[in-house]
Amino acid sequence: MKKFIYLLAAVFALTACNNDSEFSGPTEPVLISNGLFIVQEGSMNNQVDGSIGYYDYFADKVDNDKYFSANNVHLTGTINDAVICGNNIYLLGTDEKTIYVADRNTMKKVTNIQLEVGGQTFSPRHAVVDGDNIYVSTYEHKVIAIDGTNNTIMETYDCGSYSEGLAVADGYLYVANSDYGNSNASISKINLQTGTTENIKNGMMNNVVDVQVYKNRVFYLDSGTYLQNEPYTQENAGIYELKADGTSTFVTAATEMLISGQMILGINNPYSYPAKTPEYFIYNIETDARDTFCEGIEIAAPSKISIDQLNGNVLITSYKKVDGYIKYDVPGYCTVYRITNAGNDKYIGTYLGKFDCGVGPSYVIPNMNYVQW
Repeated sequence: MKKFIYLLAAVFALTACNNDSEFSGPTEPVLISNGLFIVQEGSMNNQVDGSIGYYDYFADKVDNDKYFSANNVHLTGTINDAVICGNNIYLLGTDEKTIYVADRNTMKKVTNIQLEVGGQTFSPRHAVVDGDNIYVSTYEHKVIAIDGTNNTIMETYDCGSYSEGLAVADGYLYVANSDYGNSNASISKINLQTGTTENIKNGMMNNVVDVQVYKNRVFYLDSGTYLQNEPYTQENAGIYELKADGTSTFVTAATEMLISGQMILGINNPYSYPAKTPEYFIYNIETDARDTFCEGIEIAAPSKISIDQLNGNVLITSYKKVDGYIKYDVPGYCTVYRITNAGNDKYIGTYLGKFDCGVGPSYVIPNMNYVQW
C-alpha cells in the first residue's frame, strides 16, 4: 500500500515548497490524513467481540485491535460505528449500551459514557458530529446529545422507532428510523433550537436505515422489504429523495450509499438466492447520471463504503468467502480505489490495493490532523 504514502509525500512537497530561496517564516497549518480507523463489528452470532483497527499510512502497517494494543483491554459486544470529535474518537458499543472514548492519536482510554438517562438505558447505533456536539441514534425512540468538550450527556430528543443513520443540516437533525422493517419506518426532523420533533412518514418508506444531505436536499437509504417465503428476496432497496412536502421520489437502486460533494457513491447488493453480482456505482446528483464506479472483482462480499476526502481514496470493506460462502467470523479486508476522471463528466474507480482488517469490517474513518510546516 505504499501508493498511499507516495501520494501524501507529493501533497507535502507541494504544500511545503516556497518559491523564495530562503525560509520566510512559519506557514499555515496543513490538514493531512495520517491513517484510517476501521470499525470492526465482530460477530455476535459467533461470539466474536467488536474492535477498532487502524491503518497507519506512514508505517504502512495495520493494527487490527488498536484499542487493545493501547489499553490491554478488549472492547466487548458489537461496535456499530465511530466518530471523531476534537482529539477523541467515540466508539459505539451497542450491546454494552456504552460509548467508549479514546484519544484518537494514542488510542488510550479517556472515559466510557454509559447511555443511561432517567433510569433507562439506550443502545447506540450511529452518530454524527456537529461542532462540539455528538448526536447518537438509539433503538429506544431517542437521540442522545453528548457534549464533546466534557463527554457528558446534554439532552435527549424524541425520534421514531429503531433509529439508525443521522445527518445535520440547516439547524435540523434528520434521523433515519427503520422500525426494524415492521412497516412504521420514518424520518425524524428535529429542530435543534427548539428541540421539537416532526416524524415524517409516507407509503414509500419501508426500512429507512440512513439519511444524508446535499445542499439541503435530503436523501435516504431504504433497505426495502423481504419476501416472507423462500427465496426471501430483498425488494425495493434503494436511495430516495425526501421532498419538502413529505413525499419521496425514487433515485436509484442501492443497498449502501455515501454522499461526497454532488456524487453519491453506492453499492447495490440486495439479498437474493442465488446471489447476484454486486453493482458499484457513482451517481451525479446534479445531472442524474449513474455510471459504474468499478467492477469490484477484488471484493468478495461488500460491507460498507467510505471515503478519505483529503486524498480522494474510496474504501470498500469486505467479508471473506470460504468455499463460496461468506464467513462472518473471520478477519475481512478493505479495498482502496482512486476516483478518476474519465472525461465527459464520467468518473470511475481505479483499484490501488487492499489491506487486512479484523472480523466484521464496516465503516472506515480518516484520522486527520493539522501539521505546522
